[in-house]
Amino acid sequence: SRAARIAAMRAVFAKLCDPDGAADDMFFELPEEDDDENIGGGKKSPAKAKLARDIAAAFAGRRKDINAMVAAAATYAPEEITLAERALICAGAAEMLARPKTPPAVVISEFVQIAEQYGIDGGAKLVNAVLDGVARRLRQARRDETA
Repeated sequence: SRAARIAAMRAVFAKLCDPDGAADDMFFELPEEDDDENIGGGKKSPAKAKLARDIAAAFAGRRKDINAMVAAAATYAPEEITLAERALICAGAAEMLARPKTPPAVVISEFVQIAEQYGIDGGAKLVNAVLDGVARRLRQARRDETA
């Protein structure tokens, strides 16, 4: 769900803003169930909250791997990527790691739409390009593991 991905992106953003500080707590404050206040409204859904928690936990646990994948896939200089774009990219990469059964095209599409929703100038194109590169690298790594 988009609302769960936005919640996860916010947790990743907080961690990027404060890598050594209290932001760690934010990963564990993601709700067990979503509600109007936490993940975007409507009917309570443990599945949506679990998605947000899975993404945030994957980022927390595999941050170095994610940073390496993003750096390898980036077609832009690091100074051209805003913190908000980086949070979207890292959250998308974390979801691809945490949920390998979710098609990468779905993950990429959702995070591109979030970039558009947040009005990040040129961000959707950047998020799409980098996450596509991450997806290609993950596919290759999975092929290599099974070979």
